[in-house]
Amino acid sequence: MKNNTNSDFISLTAAVRRAKSEGFNLSYASLRRFVAEGFIPHVPNGSHILVYYPNVANLLKNGVTAEQSRAYQLSRSRS
Repeated sequence: MKNNTNSDFISLTAAVRRAKSEGFNLSYASLRRFVAEGFIPHVPNGSHILVYYPNVANLLKNGVTAEQSRAYQLSRSRS
């Protein structure tokens, strides 16, 4: 089991840089949208938003599950 380190909690800009260095095509706007839509948990830290990078990599590798997509769609639907 890998130990979590503080270096895994990084800013959105750093997460985009790291993703690009690992071969993922990710823009800042896309990452921000994933965070805003709740697909990637985040931690507000003053004026910065921190994300746990393994969660970002997992989303990029595996995509959004059907359950997450349905939950998002239901949360946005109007009654």
